[in-house]
Amino acid sequence: MRFTGAPNPFGDSIDSSDITNETIVNADISPTAAIAYSKLNLAASIVNADIAAGAAIAQSKLSISIVNADVAGGAAIAYSKLNLAASIVNADIAAGAAIAQSKLAAIAFSNLPVEARTKFIGVGDFEVFGGATKAEGSATAGNSSTYISLAALDQRIKAQIQVPTGATSISAARVIKSRNSTCDLTMSVYSRSIAVGEVINGGSADSAAFTQANGGNLREDQDVLTAFDGAGIGVDGDTLAIEIRASAFTAGEVDIWGMEVVFA
Repeated sequence: MRFTGAPNPFGDSIDSSDITNETIVNADISPTAAIAYSKLNLAASIVNADIAAGAAIAQSKLSISIVNADVAGGAAIAYSKLNLAASIVNADIAAGAAIAQSKLAAIAFSNLPVEARTKFIGVGDFEVFGGATKAEGSATAGNSSTYISLAALDQRIKAQIQVPTGATSISAARVIKSRNSTCDLTMSVYSRSIAVGEVINGGSADSAAFTQANGGNLREDQDVLTAFDGAGIGVDGDTLAIEIRASAFTAGEVDIWGMEVVFA
């Protein structure tokens, strides 16, 4: 109610008691009223539509928790904005990632797979001494490839092998053989090179790093890998000479198709 030409019955001012509750509407408030924020109660009232598209509210004023679903498939977030320290595991790397070896830390030789630490010595790499013979095929083994036959005491074979870079010892040696026999084999390893036709027998000029007879383990069926315990055999230099000798021979013969040496 507006009073004109007559005294205002409320005096020069009004207070809350002079206003009927729930009667002031938006149109009663001047566009320039500039009501202070402290006089407003906006708790749980502001919704998304109240915020201008260009409001540019600082992130520091937001309390949000971004989850994977919030990130667009093509977001292309820069690596510098990620914290992946000690987080990436094997499953995160694609099978076809083809990571360059230059980007990998050096792998200790002893941590390589056994296959990468194993060298094979074939029949053609051995020289025979003391009556040992090379033959083709074997009725007992049913194998048509060339093999070496040890059929008497002190018959022996020898070969030379290059030591892989990073190797410091031999962890095992296996002779690929067949035929039952009453025979022990003794393997000797020498830290030096050998010449064609040279007999190595542990003389004073040689330094035997390892010599071990394998007991009666060769009294097995054909094509058994007979292992020698080579743990702790030091590797000195780039070349090793290996000799296998028939020892404590009683009967039968041993056919050898090759040898594997596992380095560590």
